[in-house]
Amino acid sequence: MKVLLLSNDLVLKNDLEDIGVFTDIALINSMDNIKNDFDIIVISDKLVTYNDLTIFYNKYQSLLSNKHVFYMLSNYNSQSIIDNAESICRSKGMNVIHPRRTNDQIKSIILNNVLPGIYSTNRNVITFVGADNKVGTTMTSTTVAELLSQNTYSDVLLMHLNKEPSTYYINGNDAELSGISNLRLKLTNNILTADEIKTACIQLKENLYVLPGVSTIGETRYYLPEHIENLFKLAASQFSIIVVDAGAINELDFQGGMTIAALTMAFKKYLVTTQQQVSYEQFDRINTQSLNRLGISSEDFLLIINKYYNFDSSYSQSQVANRYKMVLAGSLPYLDMKGWQAEFDKCTLYSYKDKEYNAHIEDLTKVIAEQLGFASLLKKEKVSKKGFFNYWPFKSSKSIGG
Repeated sequence: MKVLLLSNDLVLKNDLEDIGVFTDIALINSMDNIKNDFDIIVISDKLVTYNDLTIFYNKYQSLLSNKHVFYMLSNYNSQSIIDNAESICRSKGMNVIHPRRTNDQIKSIILNNVLPGIYSTNRNVITFVGADNKVGTTMTSTTVAELLSQNTYSDVLLMHLNKEPSTYYINGNDAELSGISNLRLKLTNNILTADEIKTACIQLKENLYVLPGVSTIGETRYYLPEHIENLFKLAASQFSIIVVDAGAINELDFQGGMTIAALTMAFKKYLVTTQQQVSYEQFDRINTQSLNRLGISSEDFLLIINKYYNFDSSYSQSQVANRYKMVLAGSLPYLDMKGWQAEFDKCTLYSYKDKEYNAHIEDLTKVIAEQLGFASLLKKEKVSKKGFFNYWPFKSSKSIGG
């Protein structure tokens, strides 16, 4: 397959060549004298502005017809410009590559469109983000990481990519000496090695590691999406499953690259929320003003309703999921004051052996293992004739802090 890059981006050209899928990749600065012998064209708005796009398409329509056409948008601050440019592209059958995409993400977008299923990055990364503060994102992601490590043969990394260390529910005496802050200089200068990631982690069990978040207020602004992308790549060589706690989505703008990368690069995204109206309103505001600008739809998320309480004057589980326009992955019951107790005890809610809560978080973890392709690796010591729900050794409720 031959690719034309109507762009000056030599680095993107080299990155596309490294894939080994395309037979020829050419940088061009004009469509004049181009023959109809290419399969894919990627157009940069730095050479063809959005105001010139319609004129450009009409002039070269005979060449562009039946081709895979991609239009790369730059980092516009105006959502209206992005929306309008996207509308023009869609009306002409062109694909849009949204702003603030790394080259790996651009490669993935192109290949998944041209050759669906052949190329997918970060298939072992799952991101949890909260619709609001204090909805239980850290507790949920920590418990899921704990259960995945207990019940598979896989090495699991829990990565806190938010504005604080987030080590509330683990016993880690060396927490202050660990964390992404200890990796920042090497990570941002692209000299970090995979082995160094483990040295910055707290090892809780044989196959469970935690990378605490930043130790200094405001440090998140130093991390660009490409830095976190590189962190994921390096971590993937050391860990089979990476669980990301991306904090609250309403902190998206000032957290910079951390949250953006955690959302745009995750194989699966989970939104943690509650039945509260304020959580929905916070998400709806960010969804309208920020997520669309990143090319992320609410439909890209699976929904987890945390602290769920069944009473007549509140929304039911299906009503909450319908409001968010997401598929419901599960709900976790409200355990009154046990959340505060868990902070004091430095453990997850799973350790308190509440039958309803444990059953729901186990079911959620099974769904995640299936999505990540690790269901076949589940430990089989306790397989019984009763079926899949007894397939995992969840009889043992010993938790991180227990």
